[in-house]
Amino acid sequence: MNNSWWQELMRFFLQGITLKQLINMIIILIILVVISPASFKEWVNLHNPEILPPYWMYYALLFCISYVINGVINSSCILVISRFNESRERKAREAEIIERTAVFDSLSLKERAMLAFAVDGNDTISVKRGDETAIALTKKGLLTLERRAFMQPHKDTFRISKHAYHECYTRYSGKGELLMDELINKELPNQ
Repeated sequence: MNNSWWQELMRFFLQGITLKQLINMIIILIILVVISPASFKEWVNLHNPEILPPYWMYYALLFCISYVINGVINSSCILVISRFNESRERKAREAEIIERTAVFDSLSLKERAMLAFAVDGNDTISVKRGDETAIALTKKGLLTLERRAFMQPHKDTFRISKHAYHECYTRYSGKGELLMDELINKELPNQ
């Protein structure tokens, strides 16, 4: 007797199933065998062809049901895990946006003016070495030290960091002169 059809049927059912899913399927099959009523077993046995052993159709039906239930449970678990991961990633992005917004909202007028001039200067700015405003912006992660100028030994060149460039551009593009005027007006009464 040729059993290739049986092998093809099993290959169809078991294709892509992991060992964990197969174990879950067997557990579901055992649970179905235990909880299914005897009347159901007898009703399925009435439709069993005579060439098959008794209750063969019953166990085949329970195997198919356990296969479907395992597929539903597996798909549900994958869906729940992906939704959980998406939610966690969304919360992390929102926290990062809130943190970045808090950093930008806490900037002093000098720091905002320096970022505005850096945006207007093609995202770089050269300042005297040891400038407190540039050092403060570097500590906040908004500027990065790009290079020390060889021709101008007392100056450093800073670049707006990649993660803050877009926010700096939207907030300070074209506002360098306005912020500088505001800074000058603020410092004049003190003199």
